[in-house]
Amino acid sequence: MTAFNRLHLRIMLPFVGLIVVVGIVSLLLSRHTLDRLMDRRLEAQSQRISRVLANAQFVFNPVYLAKLRDAIDSDIVVFAGDGSVKATTVVPETVETLLGQLDPARLYETISVSNQQTLQRKVFLDRRPFLVTVRTMPDPAAGEQPTMLWVLADMGDAAALLSAFTARIVLVGAGGVLLVVIMGYWIARSVSRPVDELVTVTEAIADGRFERQAGLPAVAELRVLAEAVNTMSRRLSEYRDKVAQSSRLAAAGKITAAMAHEIKNPLSSIKMLSQLLRDRLQDVPENQAMIRSILEEITRLERIVGDLANRMKPTALALVSTQINPLVDQLLPLIQPKLAHRKIQLQKDCQPGLPRVTLDPDKVKQVLWNLLLNAMDSMPAGGVATLRTRLAGDSICICVDDQGEGIAEDQRDRLFDPFVTTKPEGLGLGLSTSREIAAAHGGTLTLENLATGVTRATLRLPLQPDESATDGDDTDR
Repeated sequence: MTAFNRLHLRIMLPFVGLIVVVGIVSLLLSRHTLDRLMDRRLEAQSQRISRVLANAQFVFNPVYLAKLRDAIDSDIVVFAGDGSVKATTVVPETVETLLGQLDPARLYETISVSNQQTLQRKVFLDRRPFLVTVRTMPDPAAGEQPTMLWVLADMGDAAALLSAFTARIVLVGAGGVLLVVIMGYWIARSVSRPVDELVTVTEAIADGRFERQAGLPAVAELRVLAEAVNTMSRRLSEYRDKVAQSSRLAAAGKITAAMAHEIKNPLSSIKMLSQLLRDRLQDVPENQAMIRSILEEITRLERIVGDLANRMKPTALALVSTQINPLVDQLLPLIQPKLAHRKIQLQKDCQPGLPRVTLDPDKVKQVLWNLLLNAMDSMPAGGVATLRTRLAGDSICICVDDQGEGIAEDQRDRLFDPFVTTKPEGLGLGLSTSREIAAAHGGTLTLENLATGVTRATLRLPLQPDESATDGDDTDR
């Protein structure tokens, strides 16, 4: 039995059991109350009939008794003072059955002792219950012992009515129980199914499958729980990614440090020997040109090694309140010649009046430089690159658009990993370093393919609470 079924039964069975017990108790109480009510009503009716008959002093001949029987719907037996049957509406066999269950002498004695005029007893005639109301009435012809009047009221009809009532109540109760079972099943299902799904999701999270998300049930309390589980799953996934990223960076840092150390020393020796060779061959111009090229390449290699070492160091920021558009204006003249050489036209679309933002200008320039270089590399045949600045809510967005081939969906997130690149000669550190800088500012760096065929890289930098007002001095130059 699954956890869902067990929980389902635990919710439904007590609920249904309680309803069944309450229904049975209510049925028994109702039947008992109705039975008592009908008995009392029949007893009172029989007493009234016996009193009327006794006080009226009717002549109890067979014809008159038959009419009385039809009128009151009850049989009558009149006993004389000596205990003999004086008149009756029942057959002699019935009288004998009555006398076998009730003794007239004892009844008379009981009435005399209790100073009551009537007694009521229940008897069975042919397995049908009857209520016998015994009443004494004066009879001058009988001497001191008065005549006794027995009125026999059939209780079988009342019993049949009570049985029919009970049957209907049972039928209605059974229908009610069935309805309760259906409702209980539905209620238990509506509660247990979301809980079972939450159990499944938490088991998946325990197994490390953080991508599993729970559906949001209609029950408010369970919805809050499901949202909390989903939030926990997302945060655990983010934490796992950060741990993996940190592990990769740590491994990359060790490799890079070793590479920088192993390359830097022989590279310094090569550079020193090349400088000595340049001094010795000053009289040969063609050799000077070759040596100069060698030294330039050595310098480029030193810069690459230095960049590798610097990129593996923790990102430390020198934060200042800065205007974005002037910072962009400082960067563009430095990179425009490089872009122009690759036949790439650089366009600028900066929103004027942007508020100041607290950032490290050099680090942000480094990010924009990397993004523009990526745009350049994505358009080997030339094209148009656009740099935009915009105010977006409580952040400033700097976008770099290019008309390259775009980014494959399965590579979009991997491009931010160290040493992952689509360039034949790239190191795969530019985007990873840029994202670290963005994260150090509390911002984000994202890549996306627009419907227009443009690939966009967006650097989002959050504004501080006191930076929400626009700064009129920040104009697009």
